[in-house]
Amino acid sequence: CLRDLPCLTQLEQAFRATTAGKATGFDPLPSDLFHLASAQLAALHHDLVLKEFVWQSEPVQDKGGPVALIPKTLHPSSAKQFRGILLLPSVGKRARAILRSQVMEKLEIARAPGQLGGFPGQQVSYGSHALRSFGTLCDQAGLSSAILFLDLASAFHHLIRESVVGAYDGSNLKPVLAVLQQSGHPIDQFQAFARLPGLLADIGVAEPIIRLLRDIHVGTWCSLHQRWLLRTHRGTRPGSPLADIIFHTLMTRVAQSVDEWLTQQSEIVHLKQALD
Repeated sequence: CLRDLPCLTQLEQAFRATTAGKATGFDPLPSDLFHLASAQLAALHHDLVLKEFVWQSEPVQDKGGPVALIPKTLHPSSAKQFRGILLLPSVGKRARAILRSQVMEKLEIARAPGQLGGFPGQQVSYGSHALRSFGTLCDQAGLSSAILFLDLASAFHHLIRESVVGAYDGSNLKPVLAVLQQSGHPIDQFQAFARLPGLLADIGVAEPIIRLLRDIHVGTWCSLHQRWLLRTHRGTRPGSPLADIIFHTLMTRVAQSVDEWLTQQSEIVHLKQALD
């Protein structure tokens, strides 16, 4: 659909939203220039971005860049005490920002009522205030309350490409499947997780956009000390639309399942009525 293609005004607004002073990859144009000369640069790059959407293929120069190492401790002495930051060109990051906003608009319609974060008009602090309010209501009613935190970091970054975008090398997927089986997880659950592109189609995301999301994580690369060139297989890149898209799509289904279970518990139904 023509409405799915980014217009010149969208690209100009995306360039203007570039944070001045941000480090870029091998692109010689500084981020300040995209912020200050957004109209001129948008006119120059619009054909390239259109081509990316029509061909459902990301330019190879936008798929990687140099890695900057940032220490996490005062006196780092091992690799695990550093964070690796991938520096990407501004054009690629802005094109993915447009793609992310398109898909998030579809997700906002399908999301669960209590699903917070990543959507327009909702900040991270809102979730914190909501939890505090819930605890206060329980305290006033003489009820105990608990909050369950789930850390998805490791599983999320190790399964995101293999299971979601379908862009994987079989040799990378087999060890993941082996660990899941050894841990007692049924493979049919993993196969259901692997059908996520179908979930995106269910909420109205066009098939060409889904194919572009897959391509964004194919053939990604990074360079170390501007000498070694490495192909990458794990995780998401800075500005990647997949992080929010996949997390929120999965959480929508999780929240729906939890809500369905809660409505079947008579004690919880009576409790909600008592608390109004």
